[in-house]
Order: sequence, then C-alpha cells, then structure tokens
Amino acid sequence: MKAIAVDDEIYALKDSTYQLSTVPGITEVTGFTDPQLAIKYLRENIVDVALLDIEMPGMSGIELARQIKEVSASTVIIFLTAYSEYALEAYKIKANGYLLKPASASEISKEIEHVFEFRPKDYCKRVQVRTFGRFEIYCDGAPIAFKEAKTKEMLAYLVHKKGVTVSIAELAAVLWPGCTPDETRKNLKVCMVDMLEALRKKKADKIVKKNKDLFLINTDYFDCDYYDFLRGDVTTINSYTGAYMTGYSWAHFTAEALNTQKSNDSRVL
Repeated sequence: MKAIAVDDEIYALKDSTYQLSTVPGITEVTGFTDPQLAIKYLRENIVDVALLDIEMPGMSGIELARQIKEVSASTVIIFLTAYSEYALEAYKIKANGYLLKPASASEISKEIEHVFEFRPKDYCKRVQVRTFGRFEIYCDGAPIAFKEAKTKEMLAYLVHKKGVTVSIAELAAVLWPGCTPDETRKNLKVCMVDMLEALRKKKADKIVKKNKDLFLINTDYFDCDYYDFLRGDVTTINSYTGAYMTGYSWAHFTAEALNTQKSNDSRVL
C-alpha cells in the first residue's frame, strides 16, 4: 500500500513518515509539508492511506481531507494532531481515524487495520477490471457483456476517474458531445439500466453508485491493473506496453502519462 503524510512541521513529518514506513503492508511513504503538493501527488498516484496534521497554515488538514475525498474517494484518511477539539469536524467529513500526537506505529497500524478489516476482500477477488489494451470487466473469470457499446464506455470512464464523483454533465460531454439535453437524458437512462442489469446478473452491482445526478465507481469492490500501476506494483508496471483503454479518445493523455511514469521508474526491467 502507498501512504502519504502531510504536516507543516518538518520534524513531526519525519516522525510520521517513519512510523508509517514501519506499519505492516505499507510499501511506500511520501511526506509533504505543502498540502497542494500532496493533492497534486494524489492526482497522479493511487494512495491507500493519508496521515494528516490538522493545524497547518494556508490549508487546514480538514480542508485538505475534503479535497482528498474529491480527488481520491477510496483513500483512508487518518488525522494526527495535538488537539482533541477537532474530533467532531473529523467525524463530519467521515475521516477513518483520529490520533493524538505523538502516535506510535502500533497505534497507526491499529487504525489502518480497523478500516481494512471491513473492506470486501472476497468481492474484489470476483471482479477484475483490465484497462491495459481494450477495457474489459470480468466476474468469476468471465467477461461481463453489455447490450450497448456506450454502456461499456461509461463504466470504463467511471473506472478511469478512480472513485471520484462524476456528474451527468461530465458524462454527457465525454460520451455524447453535441447531443441535446433530452437525447443525453435518454442515452444515460438506457446505459444505466443496461449497466445495472448486466452487473446484477453477476451479483456485481455494488461497484457502481448513483446519487441523484451523480455517479461513481466503488473502488473497494474490484481489482484493477490501472490502480495497481498507480500504487507502484512493479509486476503491473512491467506488464504495461503503452496501450490504455484503447478506442476511447479521452484515455489518450493518460496513456502518455503512464508511458512517462514507466520510463522514469528505475525499478522497471
């Protein structure tokens, strides 16, 4: 798992990164004194755990956590602070943990284990998403078939967004540029029904969430090569040959970014 620590005090940050690095399962830790740089990193990498200070100049840890939720919905957020009065605010934004400084590696580990203990591991084993080359989604080893080609592309785009909420307006601009609002609503309804029916037949419909006019993919419920690449899995990085979501124009820039990231990774064979 990849983790980040954010704290404006350099010595506190060094301690946080060290404690995280000793937690079982954490393979890579990156520290930031600047919250904006942390957000930039999250846009380019999948981060499993974020350990955040709360009182920081410019951007508080609470505001940083809100932005992390928008960029990477699946990231576990744990606050590490010297002040107990922020616990209610942390609860309101649905943080996963709250620790008072100084926190030991064992305390941090317990918070992380508590979260991941209840994640649907067996479900993930059933559903596999492949983005290298053409997009495919499998359940129990067999590909899931959709009636509409745009249904598959819609699901691919939600996977591409890595758990970030996507609006109807964004889906319309990506999937049906030039269509009228009425045509877009009709297309969305057809594709959403098609998607949910196909997923329900495989008992895999938990991977998609819809709330009014917003959609997102639940990244806890499947394994994905793109996500493994961003987590820094060397085997997956080596397996990437330059093709990502082939056939979808909106995926072109991500393919180029993955190529650059792979060429800059010293661990690649």
